[in-house]
Amino acid sequence: MKKSILLLMLCLMAVIMPGCRSAKTGSQAVKIEEKESSQWSNVNVPVRLDLIEPQKFSLSGRLTMVRDRYALISLRMLGFEVAQIYVSPDEADVVVKQMNKIWIQEPIASRLAELKIPFSTLQEALLGNQQAFDSLPDGLNLTLGGSAEKPVLTLKISPKGKTLLGSMTLSMSEAQWDTPRPATFSAPNGSEYKKVALKDLGNILK
Repeated sequence: MKKSILLLMLCLMAVIMPGCRSAKTGSQAVKIEEKESSQWSNVNVPVRLDLIEPQKFSLSGRLTMVRDRYALISLRMLGFEVAQIYVSPDEADVVVKQMNKIWIQEPIASRLAELKIPFSTLQEALLGNQQAFDSLPDGLNLTLGGSAEKPVLTLKISPKGKTLLGSMTLSMSEAQWDTPRPATFSAPNGSEYKKVALKDLGNILK
C-alpha cells in the first residue's frame, strides 16, 4: 500500500508542479463552468485520486485552496489521514503519514517564474477551468475531461521508462466556497519523517 500511495503522490505532484512533465495534450471538448465572478477567496472540494497504471489504487480526500496562497490535498483511508500534498508559490510538499513516514519537499518558485505561470492560474486549472487549463504552457502530458460537475484531470508520465497513469476527479457540485476557516498545512516534525528528494523517490519505489 505504501508503494501505491507514493506512486499516486508522484502522479499528483506531476499534475501540480510545473516542470515535472513532458508535452501537454489537447483537452477534451468539455466546458467547465467557472464560479460566477471567478474571484473566490477559498474553496474546499471533495476529490478522488486514481492510480490506473502500473496498478490500480484509489484514495479519496479534499482539496482546499486559498486564492494566490496555496493548494492542499488531504487524503484519507478508513477514516485516517494517510497523506497530504501542499503547494504554494514557493514550494511543494508531499507528506505520507502512515507506515514509514516520508516527507518530500521541492522548491518551485523559480520554475513558476521561468514558465510565467501565475499561481492563481494553476489553481483555476486544478478546478477544471478550461480557459486557465488552455493557458498553461506546453510541457504537460495532461488532459482535462469529465463534466462541469465532475471535471477529471488525467496524467500520463514515464519516469525512468515506467508508465504512470493517474487521474484526479473533483466533485464540484459539493464544493464549498469562501468558508471562514479553510484547512491549513503544518510542516511535519522532521525527526519523525524521512526526508526524501523528489529525484531520489525512484529508489524507494523499486
